[in-house]
Amino acid sequence: MSRLQRRLRAEDSGIGMVELLVSMMLSAILLALVGTMFVNVAHATIDANRTREGSTSAANIANALSKVVRSSVRNAVSGQANPDPGVLAGTPDSITVYSLVDADSAAPAPVKVRFRVSGGELIEERWSATAGGGYWTFGSGAAETSRILGGTVVAPTGSEEPLFVYLDAAGAQIPAADSGLTAAQRETVAAVKVSVRVRPASAADAKTVVLQNTIGLPNIGTTAQAR
Repeated sequence: MSRLQRRLRAEDSGIGMVELLVSMMLSAILLALVGTMFVNVAHATIDANRTREGSTSAANIANALSKVVRSSVRNAVSGQANPDPGVLAGTPDSITVYSLVDADSAAPAPVKVRFRVSGGELIEERWSATAGGGYWTFGSGAAETSRILGGTVVAPTGSEEPLFVYLDAAGAQIPAADSGLTAAQRETVAAVKVSVRVRPASAADAKTVVLQNTIGLPNIGTTAQAR
């Protein structure tokens, strides 16, 4: 009887110190593994969201540039034998064109559009045309409309291509100085290669998204002239 009682007391004694320590150690390991997995998933989600934001911004910028530049036309100028080329001005980080973008098909009027980088932002500015004496003219003052396109535009480094590269009809690069294309060079522009480097505005440490596109100028032989 006494032996049976001792056995029952031993079985009711509960978890020993060794078992408790082992249980706590296993729980700690399990919690560490779960915590690490959660952190990794959170970081991957953040990176994916940033990449998606950067890709969306780069695509929006590229689409806006393509829409305007592809619709560029020459513009007849009073007292000038030859009309101005579609590219009115061009530097490695800015371009100004005459464009029929968003024009009314019944009475198409060109618009002067400039894209320029300022403070890490790509800005689109527009001037509407005024008809007079058979010609379209544009104001020389501040732009009538202005908007910021996309996220933070990252400047090229080293051998990376600039935002705008100008190409002639043979596809050869037309060297553009910081001061801009010359009048003779602007006459030969047949396409513009755009290299958009964008980082999400919400994160300065996010990866840069790069999107390149070559925009042809199919209307370089077309001249906008008011009736």
